[in-house]
Amino acid sequence: MEGVAGIVDWSQCRLSGGAAYQAGCRLMQPR
Repeated sequence: MEGVAGIVDWSQCRLSGGAAYQAGCRLMQPR
């Protein structure tokens, strides 16, 4: 999960939004 945390930070910083982050999180861990 360490790598995931880094990706989340990068995604949020780059996209400045939670759309892509949410999509990735759902694909990785669909609830």
